[in-house]
Amino acid sequence: MKRIICSFTVLLTLTSMTVGQDSLNVSLAGSHYQSWDHALDVAVQGNYAYVATQYTGLRILDISNPSSPQEVSYCNTPGSAECVAVQGDYAYVADGFSGIQIIDVSNPAAPYIPGGAIIEGYAEDIAVQGNYVYVIDQIQATNDIVRIIDVSDPLSPSEVGLFTISEFGKDIDVVNNYAYVVDYNNSYYGGLRIVDISNPAAPVLSGYIRRPLNLGVRLHV
Repeated sequence: MKRIICSFTVLLTLTSMTVGQDSLNVSLAGSHYQSWDHALDVAVQGNYAYVATQYTGLRILDISNPSSPQEVSYCNTPGSAECVAVQGDYAYVADGFSGIQIIDVSNPAAPYIPGGAIIEGYAEDIAVQGNYVYVIDQIQATNDIVRIIDVSDPLSPSEVGLFTISEFGKDIDVVNNYAYVVDYNNSYYGGLRIVDISNPAAPVLSGYIRRPLNLGVRLHV
């Protein structure tokens, strides 16, 4: 069974005053609602937003007019669409117990799944850079794992490397030669791991910081 926690954002310092000031400068430009399950994650590329909606798959919205976003298509996935990352002609979905789904979105109006990869546990979060996707694999009762998968051939993705988180992994982002992974444990402590992925076949932990969890673990860098 998937571990359920509150979703939260990694911020080491955040004051209510800052939140209040920022919110004064934010206004709703537009909204869109369909009979989705849960909107869990979003990725944006060009004029389209790609929304992972758990048991109702991947939804593709045209956001060229921000005041009136329109759903143009959807692609059901066999599992639970938890997270999505988009690069070029493909959307990569962390699909729970169904592993990774690779969705061809070269025509946003007609997406389809040419391939995917099965993993051992539960695909919770995903990031993509170049020819590789990085997926958090939540393995019940054991240390979670980040799997590095070569997707240069979408029809035949293959795992090339992995590293153990030693906690419960929640979110991952990748920039250049580093993967940034946030995690948490049953003692209500969360951490940020910085992993050198310059050699995808042999990732190495570069640094780690842990703090008490009073906000949570969602990350974008």
